[in-house]
Amino acid sequence: MKLPTFLQTAVDPPADGVADRPARVAYAEFRVEPAKLARILAITVGCLIVATFLAQTLKWKHKLLAFARFIDSDDKINIPSGFKILVLFASAAVVWAIARTAAQAGDKWAREWHFLAVVVAFLAVDETTLLHQSISRVIDQQFPDKPGPIHFSWILIYLPGAILVVKLLWKFFRAMAKAPKRQLAFGGLTFIGGAGLVEIFKGLLLKKDATGEELPSSAFDFTAAFSDSLEFVGMSIFLVAAVAELGRRAYGARIVVGSEELPGDAVADAPATPVQRVQSAPLLLPREDRPEAPDWWEPKT
Repeated sequence: MKLPTFLQTAVDPPADGVADRPARVAYAEFRVEPAKLARILAITVGCLIVATFLAQTLKWKHKLLAFARFIDSDDKINIPSGFKILVLFASAAVVWAIARTAAQAGDKWAREWHFLAVVVAFLAVDETTLLHQSISRVIDQQFPDKPGPIHFSWILIYLPGAILVVKLLWKFFRAMAKAPKRQLAFGGLTFIGGAGLVEIFKGLLLKKDATGEELPSSAFDFTAAFSDSLEFVGMSIFLVAAVAELGRRAYGARIVVGSEELPGDAVADAPATPVQRVQSAPLLLPREDRPEAPDWWEPKT
């Protein structure tokens, strides 16, 4: 059975031997500078923080509720939640790229980098699927009356899980260079503080009536906005630190699409040698201080 033309992965060449396809270049470049990324994320996060506190204000003043729903970080299907998902998946991809360069270079901590990438990817999937809220509902069905600090039942599973991850990666982080260790740890801990520790405080603020129904609370809503703000800041710092660490270890990251070989002088045909690493260099190397690039690497100036 032959697939329709628009579903075929390749087109048979016509009689003249010229493939019926657009001209192919060696690679498509997408340049990411850590400093520029940091500025973009700082502006974006600042706007999101203002927006989520504005949403709480509008909710309590009962104004523009239809608009507030799009910028309320405590409402999980909107602009702030989309930002979280995007940054977490991007962080997972960058950390995985670091893990691959570490493995190619024979770094003994490559396995830990892979594990960290899986952890960040899990957080991205959790944010996308609302997994922790689903876990809370299951636990609440079995144990409906819980004290304030553990009102959000998912803490009972995720907090021990976070402690286990820290334990497994402790030696890895201690062996890391000072700059990336400080930045990755600060970003990660800020995110955990907003996602986990502030949730405990939110549980203490939650009030219920005689029937067990939750009562509206401005203190609870604004604390939730503060919690999400910490998550925005923490995950953004982590992403920038991860991008900078990848830049310190490799000249770039390539995604090979398709199975056809490119021309012999293409970048994709570069020898698969281990990525050169700088053992004692700072996190952000000046361009002139970087080791000599391989012949196939031609960065734009």
